Amino acid sequence: MSEFESLFGGEEQQEASSTTSTWKVLIVDDEPDIHALTKLALSNFKFADRSLVFIDAYGGQEARDMLEQHNDIAVILLDVVMETDTAGLEVAKWCREVKGNKLTRIILRTGQPGSAPEKQVMQKYDINDYKNKTELTSERLFATLLGAIRSYDELTRHAGFHQALYNIVECNQALLQSANAEQFINTLILTLPDMLPLLSRAKNQVALALYECDSNNCKQWASHADANWHGLIERLPGLEHTLNLPLQQLNPQQVLIWLHDQQAGERLFLALNYPAAISEDEMLLLHTLASSLATACNNIWLTETLSQMNDELELKVAERTQELTIANQKAEQASVAKSQFLANMSHEIRTPMNAILGFAQVMARSNQLATEHVATLDKITKAGEHLLDIINDVLEISKIEAGAMVLKPVSFSLINLLTELGAMLGLKCEQKGLKFIFDNQVGKEVAVFADQSKIRQVMINLLGNAVKFTDSGTITLRLSYQQSQFLFEVIDSGPGISSHEQTRLFSNFSQGEAGLAKGGTGLGLAISARQVKLMGGNLAVESTLGQGARFYFSLPLDASHEPVAHSQQPDIIQLQLKPGHFLRALIVDDNQDNREVLASVLRGCNIQFDEAANGAEALQRIQDIQYDIAFVDLLMPVMRGDELIERLRQDSRFDKLICIAISAFSLSHEIQYYLSIGFNQFIPKPYRFKEIYECLEHYFAEQFMVTRQQPQLPELPQTVVCLNYHLSPALYDEIQQAAAMNRLSKVRELITQDMLNNPDNRRCADYLLGFIENYDMEGLLSALGTVDHAQ
Repeated sequence: MSEFESLFGGEEQQEASSTTSTWKVLIVDDEPDIHALTKLALSNFKFADRSLVFIDAYGGQEARDMLEQHNDIAVILLDVVMETDTAGLEVAKWCREVKGNKLTRIILRTGQPGSAPEKQVMQKYDINDYKNKTELTSERLFATLLGAIRSYDELTRHAGFHQALYNIVECNQALLQSANAEQFINTLILTLPDMLPLLSRAKNQVALALYECDSNNCKQWASHADANWHGLIERLPGLEHTLNLPLQQLNPQQVLIWLHDQQAGERLFLALNYPAAISEDEMLLLHTLASSLATACNNIWLTETLSQMNDELELKVAERTQELTIANQKAEQASVAKSQFLANMSHEIRTPMNAILGFAQVMARSNQLATEHVATLDKITKAGEHLLDIINDVLEISKIEAGAMVLKPVSFSLINLLTELGAMLGLKCEQKGLKFIFDNQVGKEVAVFADQSKIRQVMINLLGNAVKFTDSGTITLRLSYQQSQFLFEVIDSGPGISSHEQTRLFSNFSQGEAGLAKGGTGLGLAISARQVKLMGGNLAVESTLGQGARFYFSLPLDASHEPVAHSQQPDIIQLQLKPGHFLRALIVDDNQDNREVLASVLRGCNIQFDEAANGAEALQRIQDIQYDIAFVDLLMPVMRGDELIERLRQDSRFDKLICIAISAFSLSHEIQYYLSIGFNQFIPKPYRFKEIYECLEHYFAEQFMVTRQQPQLPELPQTVVCLNYHLSPALYDEIQQAAAMNRLSKVRELITQDMLNNPDNRRCADYLLGFIENYDMEGLLSALGTVDHAQ
């Protein structure tokens, strides 16, 4: 211990006399005399009624240790040259950059200014002052420290205010998340104690309590920590009418915060009890806290009150319109139930439908099929495909509502696409005696990069509806380019749509009067509207009842910089292994009928195959026998298909095994999932044989002989005129009503009975029955219009 230290006391004495109301000064110097002289010069220092407490460090590492132990050091008196020439500068850099301490004031004191020039040091390091020891007299040291502590006090005060305001905002946000008043109170009791006092690092020192008071008495709702509230409770009933401000100080240690006025006249208060007198700064922040709490509380109570008022209002409306409400609820429930039922059952229907259409395809390829059964088989296939179309519409809606529908853009010719659609619809227009016009205002060739499939589906739906609902006049398909977008328009001269029907035209299962008369699922326009929206447009309609309709939408289609997509090759109708080639396949499906259908396809290709009824059985076979390809169902007992593929892809022995998922689960997000876990391809049920053929050709192209269907020109439909035939008005009306309601069996029964009673009507009856076999209610209703039914 040096002479000066002996004279003025060491570190232990200084620490022992320190209190919480002091300024901490860290002296960092390797000369003990400097420590003693500094303490002597500053022995009578006071600022804001707070004296100094000194902390000594004799090197850079010791200084870092002291800074780690004390987070509230106000000033560092820092020497430069200690254990190294830059030890002090390294401490300053560590304090600012590593410790993140921006508040503590750093005064550099050096006896060797040449080793650390002031200009360079002040520019390079975050130091607040630079002093030469030889020039630093007691008065200058006192003045320098006074300025530094004053600066530190101001910074910490601002930092404390900033942190306190941040805590108030965080508390307010947490309170505003409350669902009701009870949750608000619970959140307040849990959150507020950790914030108080607002300007102190030592939290949980303030007792609080919630009171509900009227002019006569007070009731305590909740409290935190113990406090003497007896005097306050006695005063509150008298105070509650005089408190008009958010906050009122009752005594030096207690404040009362008004939160909310209840409807019944009670007032809700928050009482705070501090362990010592509340400072001016703390009181200033408490005013901010009080305003914030009152606003949040009123918002929660207002929301709850509005909710109660809405409930009461809804109850009154329900009481006055009970019958109508019940009827609407039943209709909505029926609609929801129908949607859910169709969505759920679509999967269950597709599995047996796979067997129906599969066996129909097998029979169609048989040379032993009797001639009289060909027409029956064709009816079975058409009926199955008609049902499949309905199921696909339901799945399309499910994809859209599940957010699973994505765009699949390709390069294609927009004009060619619309021309092909016009040619296809032209046949139906010719059959009904309508004029079809393709008004191309863009040009002969427009190559775009967009989702061709969705544009085709939307246009087929709009054009199909126009033909369906128009009995005379013109159908116009117009394409133009306006404001950097392609405008698609379908204009008809049909019956038009009322303004009331237009409001729900694009809703699921919604149909106008004309739609109910012509039949349909009521999903087409809903699907089209959502597909257009997915592509960046908006499907809209303009129509006046009795004056036709105009459906239109605009799309921002990107120009294609690649060759346009070519037409697909004709369908494969037969696939057979080349002589000398061998393939072995595994069919995995718990449904025996579905295994039999796929087995028939593979047998016709001369492919050897085995069968398994579940994933576990398939796994055992694959481990025992080498297969080239496996067709795997997904939903099976014992082990599912997705479990099987995960097991296979974990074993490197089966890396080259081609695995094809075949399932009725066919939403886009489901397909992507199955491909991501290891399936090479996904084929949805029910499938057509050409999909199996295309799959085999894709993976084993060199091993097969391929026979494709020869393209054929479409035959014009046979037109039968029924003008020379007669139906009684009663029978005519009954047939027309049954057709409008899509009652196929009833229509067939009426027409067949008339044919038996009036053999002269046989030709017309056969013609009308043909529409029933093709599920063409639109064509049937149109043909009925040519039949004589006058008295």
